[in-house]
Amino acid sequence: MIIHDAFMSLKNDMIHSFFYWLTFVISSMFIFLFLVVSMSDAVGVTFVQAKGDVATNLAVFSSVLCMVEIVFANDFYVKSKSRELAVRLVCGATYVQLAQYLLSQTVFLVAIAIPVGILAGIICIPLIGGLMSNITGTAMSINITGEALIWTICILAFVVFWTLILNLSFAYRNSAAQLLNSQTIKTGSSNPFLTAFLEDLNKGKQGTINRLICLGMFLIPIGLFYYSPSASMIFAAVSLVGLNNVIKNMAMPYLNSHIEKHITDPEKTGYLGFVRHDLKILKTNLLLLIVTSVLLITILVATTSATDAVLVLITYVAMSTLLSMAILFRYSSDLSFRKKYYRTLSHIGFMQDNEKRMITKEVFTFYGIVIALILFYVINLSASLIIGGSLSVTNMVILLISAVIPELICMVINRSFYMEVIFNSKK
Repeated sequence: MIIHDAFMSLKNDMIHSFFYWLTFVISSMFIFLFLVVSMSDAVGVTFVQAKGDVATNLAVFSSVLCMVEIVFANDFYVKSKSRELAVRLVCGATYVQLAQYLLSQTVFLVAIAIPVGILAGIICIPLIGGLMSNITGTAMSINITGEALIWTICILAFVVFWTLILNLSFAYRNSAAQLLNSQTIKTGSSNPFLTAFLEDLNKGKQGTINRLICLGMFLIPIGLFYYSPSASMIFAAVSLVGLNNVIKNMAMPYLNSHIEKHITDPEKTGYLGFVRHDLKILKTNLLLLIVTSVLLITILVATTSATDAVLVLITYVAMSTLLSMAILFRYSSDLSFRKKYYRTLSHIGFMQDNEKRMITKEVFTFYGIVIALILFYVINLSASLIIGGSLSVTNMVILLISAVIPELICMVINRSFYMEVIFNSKK
C-alpha cells in the first residue's frame, strides 16, 4: 500500500519529481562523460596509478560538488513531501514506512535517471571527440573502456547511497509537528552576540570605515588579477570574503533605506523586501558558484595539454549547470513559506496583476544580481588571462556563455514555478 501511495505521489507532483530526476540525469551524464573521456585511449588516465594529475583532482572535486548539489535537490524534493509524511505519521505510519515511502520514490527516479544520463553522455561523446580534434589539430576518437564503466558505477553507487542516507535521516529526525511546519526543518542559526557586534560596527564613523574596508576587500583583489593572474585564486578568495561583507554591511542597509524611501510604493516595497530575503538565504549558493568558476578557470589556464583543457571545460559547463540548479532548488524550497504573505497582500487590496509584477521584478532583480556578479568575476579574470597570453578569446566566450545561459534558464523556470506555487495555492 505504501509503495502504491508513493508512486501516486510522484504522479501528482510532477514538477518536483521532474527537477529531482533531472539532477540525477545531469550528474550521471557528467560523471560518465568525464570518466569516459579521461580514461579513453586518447587521454589514458587511470585512477589506480594516479599521480595527482588534473583529471584525478577534477574527478574528486566534481564528485564532491555533485553531492552538494544533491543535498540541495534532496532538500527541495523531500520538503515538498513533508505534509504527506506528517499526515501518514499522525495516522499511524511508522518511521520505517516513511523511509520506505521516500526510498521507493528515490530509487524509482534514480533507476530511470541514470540510464538516461548515460545515454545522453554516449550521444555527446562524438561532439567531445570533435572538440578535442579541433583543439589538438589531430584526429582523436573517444572510446568507452571497461575501467571507465567500473569507475562510473562506483561513483554513481556512492552518490545513490548518499541520497538514500539523506532520505533516511530526514524520515527519522523529524516529528509530525516539524513535518507539518516545514520552517522548523530548516537548519542554521545566528549568533546574537556576533549580530550585535556587527550592528555596532555599522554605526557612525566606525561603520563608514568598516564599509570602506569591505568594499576595498571586494574590489582591490579584482584589480590585482591584472597584476598577477597566476595568483588569481588567492585574490578571488579575498574578494569573495569582501563580497560577503559587502552584501551584509552595504547591500542590506541600502535595501532597507531604499524600501523606507519608497514606502508609499507598495509594489516596490514588496519585491525589494523579497529580494533582500533572497540574498540572505542564497548568499552561500552564490559564493559557491563564483568560487567554483574562478577555481576551474584557474585550473584551465594551468593545464599543459589540450585533453586536460577539454576535461576542465566539460567540468566547468557541468558545474555551472548544477550549481545554477542548486540556486533554483534553494530558491524554490523557500516559496512554499511565502503563500501566507501573498494571501495577506490579497486581503489588504493587492490585485493579482500587482502580485505577478512583484514576482517578476523580484526574480529578474535577484537573477540579474547573480548574473552581474558572475560576469564581474569571469570577465575580469578572463581579461587578465587574455592580456597575459594564458587564455584565448574563444575559451573566454565559452566560459561566459556557460556561466550565463544556465542562470537565464533557471530564472525563467523559477518565475514559472513561483507563479504556480502562489496562485494555484490560492485556488
